[in-house]
Amino acid sequence: MWKNQKPFPMSPIQEETRSIESINQQKEMGIKVIEEITAVSQQTTASSEEIASSMEEQAAASNELAQYTQKLTQLITDLEHTLGEFQIKN
Repeated sequence: MWKNQKPFPMSPIQEETRSIESINQQKEMGIKVIEEITAVSQQTTASSEEIASSMEEQAAASNELAQYTQKLTQLITDLEHTLGEFQIKN
């Protein structure tokens, strides 16, 4: 353009085209944000499932330990009773 020359005014079609392009760019940005949120949500879900699984394993291990403790206590009681039947002679 020449120094003193004014730019041509945009036609309504050009204005609409620019508006549509702008809307498309904003739409693409919105889609990317939604995809990122979805990815983070999926990662969070996976982590939550791993934590829940670990908690179930720990609960099962705690229950098993409680059962072994109960059995050991019973064995100690039985042993004390059996040993009580013996008499030591001097």
